[in-house]
Amino acid sequence: MISAIMEAVGAALRSEFADNCKVYTEETEQGLERPCFFISFVDFTDRAFLGGRRFRTNRFRIRYLPESEGSGKEGYYAVAERLLTALEWITVAGQLQMGTKMRYEVADGALHFFVNYDLFVCKAAEALPVMEQMERKLVVKG
Repeated sequence: MISAIMEAVGAALRSEFADNCKVYTEETEQGLERPCFFISFVDFTDRAFLGGRRFRTNRFRIRYLPESEGSGKEGYYAVAERLLTALEWITVAGQLQMGTKMRYEVADGALHFFVNYDLFVCKAAEALPVMEQMERKLVVKG
């Protein structure tokens, strides 16, 4: 599921920024084309609910590196505003998924944008054997 969400985030970034930015899912330093985005998985939580359901919280970080290293913060803020819109809804395995807990910060010469994609997962029910025979006895008084 994590890789499907990462692919959907990458598709949303490519759609919003067209061919202007390269999207990477793994950290690389060699052959880096700027401006670019790095998508990375940060952490995961899992809570059990009744009925075999589980609530999973998936936090991702999208790091943006501008074309030149000395860019002003205004450029970062403009990209962050576009990310807020582009990552609000993504399509994962044919289903719309809403991004929550979005926040961003500018640090270490890059924009760090954080977003959660939280979802319920249903565990498949265990198949039980079917009853072969049943007897029923009806007694009527009166």
